[in-house]
Amino acid sequence: MKGAARSLYFKKMTRIFHDVEQYYAVLQKDHAAKWDIARMNRDINEVESIVNTYLNINHQKLGRKSDEESSIELAESQLLGIYHKLLTVSVRIKHVLDDKTHQILQELRSWIFPKIFASADEILADISLCLVGLAKDLDKIKPDVVVSAPDIFLNRKGEELLRKIFVHVLRNSMDHGIETAAERLAAGKLEKGTITMTMNRCPEGIRLIYQDDGRGLNINRIKNKAQHHKMIDAGKPLTTVAAAELIFCSGLSTAGRVSDISGRGVGMDAVRKFLLDVDGNIRVHLLHPERVDASFHPFYFEIHLPDALFAHAGGELRLEVA
Repeated sequence: MKGAARSLYFKKMTRIFHDVEQYYAVLQKDHAAKWDIARMNRDINEVESIVNTYLNINHQKLGRKSDEESSIELAESQLLGIYHKLLTVSVRIKHVLDDKTHQILQELRSWIFPKIFASADEILADISLCLVGLAKDLDKIKPDVVVSAPDIFLNRKGEELLRKIFVHVLRNSMDHGIETAAERLAAGKLEKGTITMTMNRCPEGIRLIYQDDGRGLNINRIKNKAQHHKMIDAGKPLTTVAAAELIFCSGLSTAGRVSDISGRGVGMDAVRKFLLDVDGNIRVHLLHPERVDASFHPFYFEIHLPDALFAHAGGELRLEVA
């Protein structure tokens, strides 16, 4: 212990160990020496105290535990690569595997899977918790959120993307779409709004449908704002569907004032950019595009997300086996 303490340059610990060691060395050499039990107890107590001091520094200050196995760090991309290789091996040689080997491979995949993928249901529900604060800031009732994404799991990159885009999407719903309780009751609606998010698989990847039961898009206001900012030609006719697409233009906002919630017209533009950066996209669909005289148009967002952000069906990797 003294040698280790000296090597680590623990001066106080080294001195204490040395003083105790010196006394015991005398007792070993001089058999006639009288044992001072009181001193020996004090020495042992001092040794124990200095050891505990350094143990506390190790545990509490440095966050280490000396009684556990050491851990090995792996980058998430490395673990993902190992997982996919396990899947590849499982698929390529599944016809020659005995039940025991197949079970071992399955156990390995099951251990790795939750470390690199998270349930889309849980992620969307967690993201929606921001609605509590938004509703309070806007003096509205927090809407109910209905999420359906059965057996769909995202990797970390996919989770980060959803968190980035829904910061803007949920704010827009609360500020522009879902009305106050009084406005909803006057329109014959329930005083509490509803936001629905549904994920399902499609040939191109994952399709996410997002819809709130608020008032919808104010198409005429969108057109006027776009003309004011010279985003469109005032003399050129614009269809209702084309006008709805203008919400993805940078700088366009129908908010009456700029606040910390919305108003600068960068939200939906950022959402589309985030999605395009990963080969995804977002489109707006009007429920009744033929109603050109309507003040507000109910709509939903169709969001396409690439396969690369998800675990495949059942957590299995789609492979084309030669």
